[in-house]
Amino acid sequence: MKESLILITVCLSLTLQAQINTVIDSLKQELSQSHDSDQMFAIYDELVTEWAETNFDSANYYADKMSVLARQIGKPPLIAKAFLRKGTAFDYFSKFDSASFYYRQSLVYSTTNQDSVGIANAVFSLAIVSQLQGNNSGAIDLYLQAEKMFKVLHDDRRLSRLYNNLGAMYRKTEQYDAAVQVFEHSLRLKEKLKDEKGILNTSINLAVLYTFSGRYLEAAVLSNKNLELARHLKRSNDEISVLISMGVIFSKDENTVNRNLQSALDYLLRAEVLLDEKSPVALKAECWVNLAACYETLGSHNLASKYLDKLALVFENLSPEAKISYYKVKVNQQLVAGNSKEAFSFLKLQTEAETKLISQKLKEKAQDLQIRYETEKKERLIAEFEVQQHKNSLDRITSSNQRMLLIAISIGLFVISGLIYFQFKQKQKSNTLLTDKNAVIENALHERETLLKEIHHRVKNNLQIISSLLSLQSKSLSDSAAQGAIAESRNRVKSMSLIHEQLYQEDTISGVQMNDYINRLVSSLSSSYGLDTERVNLRIEVENILLDVDSAIPLGLIVNELVSNSMKYAFPEQRTGSILISLKDTASELLLLVKDNGVGMDASKNSNQSFGLSMVNSLMRKLKAEMTIISQAGTSVEITIKDFKKITLA
Repeated sequence: MKESLILITVCLSLTLQAQINTVIDSLKQELSQSHDSDQMFAIYDELVTEWAETNFDSANYYADKMSVLARQIGKPPLIAKAFLRKGTAFDYFSKFDSASFYYRQSLVYSTTNQDSVGIANAVFSLAIVSQLQGNNSGAIDLYLQAEKMFKVLHDDRRLSRLYNNLGAMYRKTEQYDAAVQVFEHSLRLKEKLKDEKGILNTSINLAVLYTFSGRYLEAAVLSNKNLELARHLKRSNDEISVLISMGVIFSKDENTVNRNLQSALDYLLRAEVLLDEKSPVALKAECWVNLAACYETLGSHNLASKYLDKLALVFENLSPEAKISYYKVKVNQQLVAGNSKEAFSFLKLQTEAETKLISQKLKEKAQDLQIRYETEKKERLIAEFEVQQHKNSLDRITSSNQRMLLIAISIGLFVISGLIYFQFKQKQKSNTLLTDKNAVIENALHERETLLKEIHHRVKNNLQIISSLLSLQSKSLSDSAAQGAIAESRNRVKSMSLIHEQLYQEDTISGVQMNDYINRLVSSLSSSYGLDTERVNLRIEVENILLDVDSAIPLGLIVNELVSNSMKYAFPEQRTGSILISLKDTASELLLLVKDNGVGMDASKNSNQSFGLSMVNSLMRKLKAEMTIISQAGTSVEITIKDFKKITLA
């Protein structure tokens, strides 16, 4: 799918250019016959608008004319509007620093003269520039300010555009529920205004977001409407994009269309027919990579290779997401063909591309948080925002790698079964040949085990990168509360990193040995908080339980939060005491107990734990767990876990 939800299609045909020239000639003729200052100012305004997309010099020239005339007339609102149009000329040609300067000048004049319309327009324009410059949090805040102003002014047209842009920002910052809400609001306003082009733009954005969120039925219904509207408006690239989206919906939805790959192929092939030399490379790549994936899934390897060859010709121009999809299909082809070494090579390239993309996103998020901190100085909000963003990134990393592991294991089992069946049918072959085949199978199993360990190693490295980013962020903060929040985040990352480190270092890569893991986790927390073990005795009574990764990660995070709370709050002012961490298996349930004999829980002093306890409650829901807290002669937290998966060794 396209990473960006805003579809911008630039088609400068001779007919369109002739229409623009006709409008400009008409305005110039009207200008030569006008002697009214206000009318001349309005004509200059229209000329800037007409020239803005095609000729910077002409747009800038008429913006200067507006400025001179506005000062002659002496009306502050006109001076503010002249500055706004000057910024527009720079804005359309990506000269964002100059555009921001003139937009701010417009804002100053409008504010000084209490011009509410001018203020709203200037703030809206500054929001667009911030969005184009990649200042996500700044853009969102400016859009929200402009929203309040346009509501007061009852300017539905501006609001419809604002909500479309705001939805794109929420999508980029992974606030998906908020994105759906504002896209739907934009759509309702555009339908009220009968703005067909605007309706198509926002509807495509919304359909893509529905697909991304797994709301396939809603995405399919909306995409069918979009297809009709794109044809009605004769917008070829939009029609291609919608057809590709329909193909993606049918290839991914397992509930409403039963993963109908043939229907997906029909839509994708219809999109391919509409592609031509003028079609954007990104649009072609999106079509080809989805066709390759569909054909490969259906077993049509030659047809899949045909589209992979096309992608190879434009590989350097592909988006990171398209490159990752390309590698995934290549991995599958090589595994099906039994070429494990080639499959491993492509899987390494895929993992490197995913790591690079994740690192870039994390870097952008870190920079965005730094901007937010410097401009607003809201330390607590920054810490919470950063933790949430990194948690989402970690969830995606874990989910993606688990899917990759399952696919690799399934294909591996298929290959092994095929080899066994082949040997059974070839009884006439000698014992020597049978021995050789068994050796091949053992080698393949060893290579797959190496591959799985490599994946866990890379996940651990990604988590260390996140921990390093948090450490760098902490060094730039002076507020102790913010530093504490980031330190807690690093401990949470460490708790997950230990799991993947254990998986790639030990022979059992399918499960986590909880006794060893919790001992290492508690030791790490003790070191992190500088706990005096001579003063506070740590007792760890954990049975030898082997859990799968999906059960171990949330359980580890829960232990991290509860033990951290005891270490931080239970023994102030050099008090002595003990902390007990116990995990027992009763066959049907796991019983986790974290108990200390400290000062007991005090909500008024531990308000900073609100995020941690909220996260514990969320993780408990995933494990279908129940918690009992007793704050008497210390604090005792007992959690009964019902939804977990143990690993049984053969």
